[in-house]
Amino acid sequence: VLIIDNTPDGSSVDRPDDNEVDTFYLEVLRPYNVSAIWDRSDSLRFESTLSDADLSPYELVLIHSDGVNASFSENISTIEKYHSNGGKVIFTGLRLSSVFGGKREYSNNFLQGEFMKDFFGIDSINVSFPGRNWFIGATGLAGFPTIEYDFERIPDREGQIFMDAIISEEPIPGSEIIATYVAGDGDESDFHGRAVAMRDDSDTPSWIMVDLPGYNMRQETIVPFLRMALENLNAPLSIIKESEIKQLDKFELFPAFPNPFNSRVTLEYEIPENKSTVLQIFDTSGRSILSRNIRAFGKRNRSFVWDADLQPSGVYLCRIDSGSDSRTVKFVLMR
Repeated sequence: VLIIDNTPDGSSVDRPDDNEVDTFYLEVLRPYNVSAIWDRSDSLRFESTLSDADLSPYELVLIHSDGVNASFSENISTIEKYHSNGGKVIFTGLRLSSVFGGKREYSNNFLQGEFMKDFFGIDSINVSFPGRNWFIGATGLAGFPTIEYDFERIPDREGQIFMDAIISEEPIPGSEIIATYVAGDGDESDFHGRAVAMRDDSDTPSWIMVDLPGYNMRQETIVPFLRMALENLNAPLSIIKESEIKQLDKFELFPAFPNPFNSRVTLEYEIPENKSTVLQIFDTSGRSILSRNIRAFGKRNRSFVWDADLQPSGVYLCRIDSGSDSRTVKFVLMR
């Protein structure tokens, strides 16, 4: 499985931090064989986009976009080609009409030649206003569990988010609805009962679309829903051999390279699975420049590339902390 992180970096008062969203989806995928993460925000800094070669090694791609203003348009054609060549895809996040459809209005129509119409068969998506359309969850269909909104997770938002609802008076050819909108005012809302999640209705489904931000939902309801989606697509399970268990417990931060460096430096580490681990970068005065939650996937070493374009020349330190253990390396930025 490849995770494509399209959730914007940073945080705001009413939306989660990107690291929190990353940790949530890693927990969803814990039983599965996650091999890599592709971060769109990092790729934009390096002026790169997804290529066929980036996707071809993976059986399934999960794209999460639990944030606004997170268009994925520059990578849509690559995803379409990956799917047409037999790859399986889960699309999930907030307002996918904007993320994948490129539409930012409150009533959005899609025509032939546009991704939402061609791929999903969707003609129209409307965006709900908080109030009588207050989103409180989604009713699961086709064996999928019901999802509940978590009103305490992002308290400043009080559960009132602008949500997509798929507008279709007739069944969408080639698609099956697997969850519908639950509005706080029930049938008084025009959105109550509208589709918010669909799947390919073939005998061997190849895509699932979940048009809601998973992080905002009660974890005990959304995690089983997304794992059922992964099961539907026969996502590869993680298999750990007994001989690899000790390897998974290693905790190491390797020397930075290149060192000295001019603009970007690679920090390679090996950390235990299923342990909360934080990577931080400091200058010699102790000022924290960056902090990121990281997690292991199997026994392979992982790496993080730090772009120091906005920092002055000098000595910097990277530290990773996992429980009571920590490791630190020193490196030099030279302009």
